[in-house]
Amino acid sequence: MRPATVMSNPISQTFHHAKTRSYTPGLTRFSTSRKHARNASQLDSYIAPLAGIHHSQFPPKESERREITGHMGALKKIFNSFREDYEKADKKLEALNSQFSQYNTIEEISGLRAARQEGKIKSLKKKTEETQRLQIEENFNRQVNLHVLERMRQTKIHMDFKKNSMKEQIKVLDYYLRDEQRKQLTSRDGQFKGIFAFKSLQQSVNDEQKAHNLQLEMIEKEYKYTKKANNKREDRKHRQEEIAEAAANEDRDLRYNKTREALMLNKLWYKYLGNALKIQMEQSKSIEEAFQKIRVVTGLYDIQEVVQRFLTREQSYAQLATMVTECKAICNNYKNKNTELSDLIHEFKLAEQTNKNVNTEILKNKIADCYEDLTKEKDKYFRSKKTRTNILLWAKKMLMKFNKGHTDQKNEDIKEVMQSLANEVKFAIQKTKELGAPLNIAKKESLSEIQGIFKRLNPELQVKMMRIDPEEILKKEASVEDLAPASYSPEIVEEIPDKKYKLHPFVPEKENSSSFRHSKYDKHK
Repeated sequence: MRPATVMSNPISQTFHHAKTRSYTPGLTRFSTSRKHARNASQLDSYIAPLAGIHHSQFPPKESERREITGHMGALKKIFNSFREDYEKADKKLEALNSQFSQYNTIEEISGLRAARQEGKIKSLKKKTEETQRLQIEENFNRQVNLHVLERMRQTKIHMDFKKNSMKEQIKVLDYYLRDEQRKQLTSRDGQFKGIFAFKSLQQSVNDEQKAHNLQLEMIEKEYKYTKKANNKREDRKHRQEEIAEAAANEDRDLRYNKTREALMLNKLWYKYLGNALKIQMEQSKSIEEAFQKIRVVTGLYDIQEVVQRFLTREQSYAQLATMVTECKAICNNYKNKNTELSDLIHEFKLAEQTNKNVNTEILKNKIADCYEDLTKEKDKYFRSKKTRTNILLWAKKMLMKFNKGHTDQKNEDIKEVMQSLANEVKFAIQKTKELGAPLNIAKKESLSEIQGIFKRLNPELQVKMMRIDPEEILKKEASVEDLAPASYSPEIVEEIPDKKYKLHPFVPEKENSSSFRHSKYDKHK
């Protein structure tokens, strides 16, 4: 019979080594025993909630750090559970060791047979070998866990470096973007200025051409009237030589009386036109002030061009609003796709824990593609958001021009801002039309009054009023020699280049009162 110390010495040494070493759970070898299977299911219960966390629940800068922290917490909990299990196993081994010592003592005292002791020794050796095998396996699992932790730490450091480099790239790209936007605005400003200068030059050339043509027409008419007057004067001289002196005196007196009547009528007509012009200028004063304000704000001289610009901007606003709606729909579709991809990633992670034959490389490639798509969609979303901000700033700037600075700058609803801008444009157009209505009414009333006065005259005076020029009569009031029709002299044409009426006072030119307004603006130019 062998002594108890000889049999218990290797086992006690093995158990002493098992108590002093550190136990570490293995993540890839959970199927070695029932206890490991139970711990694997516990690991799945910890990892499943972490896999279901969507990245949108945290800010983009902290999502990776929170995910790694969650994994580390889960691993720590599993490590603690394994450590408790192995402490229980150590206690059980100590109890078995004490029981084994008691059995040896009993066998030595009772004198059992050596064959029975040999059988027990073999069984204990088998248990010792099994314990050593488990110890080696757990040491291997501990090394695997340490390797996984080291890889996770290196991955975190790499991701931090990548995040910092991407931030620097974003800053550089933002700087280039602002520079390109500034250049684009400068080029557009130059284009608009060039177009405006070209239109102004074209308008001035047209006005000068019209004035030149008008002067040519007036000179031609003056030449014709002068030629006719000379012919009539020669004929009259021949007739006057044949007529007696008395008849000539009577004719002269009669002619003087008729000339006086025509002169008085033309003076009346001259004063009436002067008063009518003053009234029209007073009535159009508010319109001129409103148009002056619009010209100061927009830099445009033609009201039709102002209206056309605002209508064009309203159409562009409608197009931009449609584009924003489409961008929102696209963003919603991408959000749904991201949700589906996150669910798919969650399913892949669950399948990775339950199925050992899953190809991890394929899953990693799919996850990388999903993250790449997510980055692209975020970039598109930020670009659409920036476009919306630019539209909102432009609309607020235009509202400030219309409201003279009284605009709610805190309003961020683009639909409300653009609706307010459209209402302001419609109100300005309506106000311009209302201000221009009295001019048309006054023009019609003045024409009707002039025609009434003209109809009340006798037929002879009507004929003479159609032939006589009031300016010519006023000029030759002191020395009236004959009743031959005459027009402006070249000196008068040079003094009055902007005259817009024909020689008789009752038939104006085709240009209406708007031509007078444009002539005033041309002087301002």
